[in-house]
Amino acid sequence: MPRASVVVPTFNRSGMLQRVLPALMDQDYPHDYEVVVVDDGSRDETPGILEDWARRHPGRLRTLRQENAGPARARNRGAREAGGSFIAFIDDDCVADRSWLRRLDEAFEATQAASLAGAVVNREESWIGRYVNRESVIDHVPAADGSVAELITGNAAVRAGIFHELGGFDEAIRVAGGEDTEFSLRLRAAGHRIARAPAARVFHESRIGVSDYLRMIFRHGRGRRRLGERFPAYRLRFPFLRLLWVTWPLRAWMAADYRRYRRGGVPRAEAAGYVLVRYLENPVRLAGYLRGT
Repeated sequence: MPRASVVVPTFNRSGMLQRVLPALMDQDYPHDYEVVVVDDGSRDETPGILEDWARRHPGRLRTLRQENAGPARARNRGAREAGGSFIAFIDDDCVADRSWLRRLDEAFEATQAASLAGAVVNREESWIGRYVNRESVIDHVPAADGSVAELITGNAAVRAGIFHELGGFDEAIRVAGGEDTEFSLRLRAAGHRIARAPAARVFHESRIGVSDYLRMIFRHGRGRRRLGERFPAYRLRFPFLRLLWVTWPLRAWMAADYRRYRRGGVPRAEAAGYVLVRYLENPVRLAGYLRGT
């Protein structure tokens, strides 16, 4: 039996898989491990690429396919097939550092935690990428005690027994946004701890534009609707009053944010773009929340 299982959900990312898979096949991990890729109903060249990689790496790479049902169900499907003592989750737009699995294993030994949150290094290939890093949009949410309150599945690991005991991810959240937060909240409510594993790094490779970013925020809003149903603290109160608040054209915080970005060395035009995107996040997230899962 492998000591570690890596689960990768994928959907229409055939180009990225050509960078994701080589990194996972070349880990410097000293123990047996397996990689389980779940194709969530891709309509591009993904099935053929996965078949070719599985043929070249028998015993190391397994591929599964399902009708499109969202990343939560795809991760659960992969986890059910996994045989490792811990399950490492990575997204199909993240490239693992060669020491990734080894560092996760070492962190489990050092912390004895139920779950780990590895480091996600976001490429800064555009100004919106720099904004994502500056505002820590794609990052684990810290807890007051120094651990992690909400992990993101771009780089996370869970002891297999605990994952199955909790029932995995909430498959009612069909979009990529909120299923990892929901699982984190249940994990912590059951008395388990999520520790940081900063040496276990993956590189988020997406070339993100403004429209891509706002679509992600919209998905987060949809996921938050489901979160609010299960955890009242995550509900958005008085949504129509909030809509009026975010659409008011002149807000004092916009000027304050612009000055904050400029003090941080951001060029004028880029700082203005940061302010605009931050302003648009609220109505876009609210629209997603009203749309629901």
